[in-house]
Amino acid sequence: MASSNVFGDYEALMPMHGLAEIYLGRSMTTERAVLLKVGSTPARIASLLAEEQVLCDLVGVPGVPQLLWSETAPGHTVIATDVYGPTLEAIYDQAGRRLGMDLILSLGEQLLSRLEWIHSRSISHGNLTPQMLAMGGESWQCHQLFITDFQHVKKIDELSAGWPEQQADLQALGEILIYLLGSRGSWDEFQQKGVPKDTEIPAPITAFCECVGRANSQDYFILHRVLRASPLDLGIRFIPRWESDKSSRLFYNDLHLQMEEIGKETSLPIDDAQSLRLLHSLSEVLGLYMNILLQMPMSRQTILPKAYDLPGRL
Repeated sequence: MASSNVFGDYEALMPMHGLAEIYLGRSMTTERAVLLKVGSTPARIASLLAEEQVLCDLVGVPGVPQLLWSETAPGHTVIATDVYGPTLEAIYDQAGRRLGMDLILSLGEQLLSRLEWIHSRSISHGNLTPQMLAMGGESWQCHQLFITDFQHVKKIDELSAGWPEQQADLQALGEILIYLLGSRGSWDEFQQKGVPKDTEIPAPITAFCECVGRANSQDYFILHRVLRASPLDLGIRFIPRWESDKSSRLFYNDLHLQMEEIGKETSLPIDDAQSLRLLHSLSEVLGLYMNILLQMPMSRQTILPKAYDLPGRL
């Protein structure tokens, strides 16, 4: 890391656990939490510059962190992006390394939508892992799946054949879904040893992998339909495990308390501190509304949260 922990308007506060030269930071103007990626070696600098270009190409794509700022100076390169929440690997560990089919299929459809968007920008990811997938960092994004790393991407229009690269991304998606069914080892061990012989793979995931394997063109509609069919038939309503123990009454009570706090900040003129508190309260209110909507009874046509439930940015 550079000798100072300040880069432009951003301050690096603490290193992210297990991640080299990636820091949790903040904007010194708005106090907004950010993720700072710092490169101080030629290889790392080149990697960050490539990732910066990819993030610029993917502006507006749901589930892709927004590039907030970048700087290249003698000896280092820094990019600031949206902060994200727990990784899929961390959620998997917290759940005892086994997730329910409703959650697996919902995450799978979100990731499929992310890949569909990315591929439409002539980019293939090339290295999907559970460690590179995370839930959104803001409370209103906590149900949205994000792809957090773009260091191994390839431009599809520079390849001799585009579909094999896209197909590899989709095959990686299928492998991740199988891994989440209950793999005892790490992702690296799963990649080395393959699917254990005693693993019972549910029909929707088997059908998805078969469709990807025999496809010769990008038919995302069919792949979405395969992942969507089983939960719709079973009447599954997706509520994240980390919210399932809360009732709607508690969410409404929290919402009422937040609205009371907002009401206390309406006196004019509003100073900077009040503005920051209002922005924080707005984020909390959006998150509560999302939780309430997911707790409400729904028709079978509106069961699962889709990739486009919320904009990438308010």
